[in-house]
Amino acid sequence: MNLNDYFKQFLTNIEPTSAQVTAASTSHNAVRTHLANDSEFKKIFVDSFLAGSYARDTAVKPIQDVDIIVVTTWDKEPAGLLKELKAALDRNKNYKTKTSPQRRSICIELEHISMDLVPAKEVTGGIAPLQVPDREQKEWIDTNPRGHTEWVTGLNKKTKQSDTDQGRFVPLAKMLKHWKRFALANAKHPKGFWIECLAGWNHDAGARDWADVFIRSLEKIKDRYATDSQSGRAPQLVDPGLTHQYLSTGLTGAEFQTFFKRLEQALTDAKAAQADTTSYAKSAELWQGVFGSKFPSKEQRDAQVRLEQAAIAARATSLGARSGRDVSEPEQFGG
Repeated sequence: MNLNDYFKQFLTNIEPTSAQVTAASTSHNAVRTHLANDSEFKKIFVDSFLAGSYARDTAVKPIQDVDIIVVTTWDKEPAGLLKELKAALDRNKNYKTKTSPQRRSICIELEHISMDLVPAKEVTGGIAPLQVPDREQKEWIDTNPRGHTEWVTGLNKKTKQSDTDQGRFVPLAKMLKHWKRFALANAKHPKGFWIECLAGWNHDAGARDWADVFIRSLEKIKDRYATDSQSGRAPQLVDPGLTHQYLSTGLTGAEFQTFFKRLEQALTDAKAAQADTTSYAKSAELWQGVFGSKFPSKEQRDAQVRLEQAAIAARATSLGARSGRDVSEPEQFGG
């Protein structure tokens, strides 16, 4: 039994919509342009680029925030750079009443999305290409967000069989993020990037069937971190952008135990769903127990197939009308 078409529809269901992507793009381009041209901030402005799940294409519906790294030539105390960035944003009347300082960023809350702008300074000869200010610690923190994006891109490339193949790692990260949102709806931790890294360090690059992609990753996670869960501690994951250090996370041992127990249950349920070959309806129902209603039922999948077939028929009719022939009739060979 092959449920790959169901998984493809599931992945489409959790993808950000084109409207959300357009809104995010319009918003971040506007604020980046403002900073590059602000009368005062442009004196220290070097560049800006996107980071986070939006940049890595691992965001799931809806796009809730966009992370923007703002590179500067700032050479004074860390807190001062955050103040300079907020002042520059406040000079744009569109954001004046909607900016709020965070520990390492300035957040802009818009009606449809929020943006976290993280100021940074370039580092020459350091162990990280950039450093960002930490308001609470009053010091500079090493970071490499471009390294994170390159890591994810590289992992996904290794799972492609051709240039047109979408790969398996990025979709896996999306499936795990959506699963966490469904299975631990009110849990603050673990964060999305931690889950992304967990998947990155524990996935099977050779898995092709979508059920196998998900199940094998959960199996690796279970085998590798069972001792951590039993000991009541959160595992330390290497930062893929700064491999000399671990990820900074607020995940507690108790929170990881809860996460791990839900993951074990999801693995059990997923294996049962994969093993059930009695009918598409039953297997889809079991997968819905893992992922929730975003995974299509047989009725929903059948309805989608009918829509796709109707669209194909409509395009064929349109092409036939424009070519002046009946597309239902085969073309004749010869003169």
